Amino acid sequence: MAEPQYQAPLGHSVASHGVHGSCSKCPGSSVESELVAWRTRERARYEVARQAVAPSPEIDTAVAYERPCPACVREALGGH
Repeated sequence: MAEPQYQAPLGHSVASHGVHGSCSKCPGSSVESELVAWRTRERARYEVARQAVAPSPEIDTAVAYERPCPACVREALGGH
């Protein structure tokens, strides 16, 4: 099945419009709100994937989301 083709005004993010319906270039939006939307979506996808797979003791299930940021030592997707 072919991937859907999303439309976005010239200069706007086609990816953001396809996923969120808007982007940071849209009136009433900002770069920060688009970033939060992407982070929220990815965090939700990660949580679903994490619960769908039963961890095995011999497999390292620690992923980038669970490792602290090397620069500030805070959780990668946590309190930022």
